[in-house]
Amino acid sequence: MTGKREIVSKINIIKISKLMVFFLITSLPFISITNIIGMEIFIDSFENSDSYILLENEKIMSATKIDKQSYIIIQKIDHPEFELDKNDQVMYCSFNGEILCNKINDIKCVGAIKKYEINNNEENDEIIYKNQIIGKIIKVVDENIWNSICLNFWSTSIDKLNINSLI
Repeated sequence: MTGKREIVSKINIIKISKLMVFFLITSLPFISITNIIGMEIFIDSFENSDSYILLENEKIMSATKIDKQSYIIIQKIDHPEFELDKNDQVMYCSFNGEILCNKINDIKCVGAIKKYEINNNEENDEIIYKNQIIGKIIKVVDENIWNSICLNFWSTSIDKLNINSLI
């Protein structure tokens, strides 16, 4: 009788071990992404999944002026708590239709209209308006295999695992 109990307990230990390894492997990308982008943004990205964009810098290198290949996480302007301050980097559409990325130097209000002065590396700062802004750059993450896996897993999961999209 004790032989059967030992066999059953060994089988249970093996099943529990396999289950723990499975959960560890499946949660590892989420643990890494919370380390990369932060817990607040990670949780908020599931609540406001349409307000975050993941871009590969390789495709938009000229606009961002970032030399190395990386991933860029952008909080779109339609986010409920979107706010711009001095020294924030924004991605925006210029008056001639180019997508650019620059740092905000100053914010000026004229009545109800906000003007954002950005640094365009020329003598004069350029002025943009809120309707030109695509979003604020939250994080620039170096491109490597693990970051690529984690960020793509995160990007897919905020679209596919979001409870709001299932309803």
